[in-house]
Amino acid sequence: MNVAEPVTSLVRRLVGRSVPTLARTSELRLDEVEARPGGVHIHVEARSSDALGRLIEGPWRDAEVKMGLHWLDGRGRPLVWDGQRSERLATRWLALAPQRRRIPVGSPPPGAREMQVELVAEDVQWGHEAGLLPLRFGAPGIQHLTPSPGERRPRGVPAPEEPAAATREWLTSGWPADAPPDEMANYVGADLARFLMSVQLMPEDPGRVLEVGANPYFISRLIRRRFPGAELRMTNYFGLTGGSIEQEVVDAAGRVLDTFRSELVDTEAAPLPYESEAFDTVLLCEVIEHLVKDPVFQLAEIARILRPRGTFVLTTPNVARAGNRVRLAQRQGIYDPYSRYGPHGRHNREYTAEELFELVAGIGFEPMLYLTRPVHHLTPDAVWFSAADDDGAGDYHFLVMRRGDAPPVQARPGWLYR
Repeated sequence: MNVAEPVTSLVRRLVGRSVPTLARTSELRLDEVEARPGGVHIHVEARSSDALGRLIEGPWRDAEVKMGLHWLDGRGRPLVWDGQRSERLATRWLALAPQRRRIPVGSPPPGAREMQVELVAEDVQWGHEAGLLPLRFGAPGIQHLTPSPGERRPRGVPAPEEPAAATREWLTSGWPADAPPDEMANYVGADLARFLMSVQLMPEDPGRVLEVGANPYFISRLIRRRFPGAELRMTNYFGLTGGSIEQEVVDAAGRVLDTFRSELVDTEAAPLPYESEAFDTVLLCEVIEHLVKDPVFQLAEIARILRPRGTFVLTTPNVARAGNRVRLAQRQGIYDPYSRYGPHGRHNREYTAEELFELVAGIGFEPMLYLTRPVHHLTPDAVWFSAADDDGAGDYHFLVMRRGDAPPVQARPGWLYR
């Protein structure tokens, strides 16, 4: 007999067989009960609230905030009060995106009839002591709510303001002189929505701007058109470092439409060739997933050259996107193929939302906006970003952050390195 089965039966008896029967509070919601060979795990989603926001900005600001599991008897009295814990929550990001954590249930003590999950700031305070309602399964007097499949995340930003068809025609009219025209046209067709959104996320007055990894300059051209008064600098890396490179964007007749000069630097290994706090806005769009050894070094360098309270826009593929979930369910692979352009031509590491939050927060960036969106091959008449919710399964992460006032640090998460 499966050793997890007795625990599974109890959990299902307490919380029901499907999500629609589960209780939910303003901060916590149970998503899934998962039976594993070694036991049962529950998946709980934490959501922001006014009360939690005040705690995070106050006494819980620097604490390790987790979810804690308690076992109760049939009268709601604690049998095991200090039970299993989830992994740490990225608390500073909760206002932007709910976070889902797995909690190992373990074997229930004799007489257990109810389970309770609540937030806890380790060595500081239990959530109920600060006015946060716990999530309790099977307890009398708790109203059982039906989580709606449409209850997702707020939209965050409106649709791109650029006229899609005209912008696509304009971008596909020019490409770097040494690039294959057909490949460039296909790239614009696939990712135009992402280009537009990335530029729209920039502040209205971006000041001095750095775009890291600018080639093939589609976002660069949009920046110059949208912000003609901004000073735009760029970096690229083609296997060579030191010095700079100048590239021309040409049309089908070979006429030069624009010229871009980039500093050549391996941002994983070499400092950015700029003074500290030299830029007001930095973009890192579709770069971090190509890195092969040390994204923390790159992010810390971006923080160094960005002024305090300056804006950092990061976009990268979402490893938890809907297409990947479907492929995994069909037992298909999700890893990027090898590239004829070498190791930097493929996606070497894609991230979940929670991984990105922990990565950038460790450096010293503070959240301003987060969302995911599907972007590939959207037609000009599509309602691109006007969906009323965000289920976290979009193709790309879009993060807007600001640099904190403290000097940046190189904090390396243990899960990212061997």
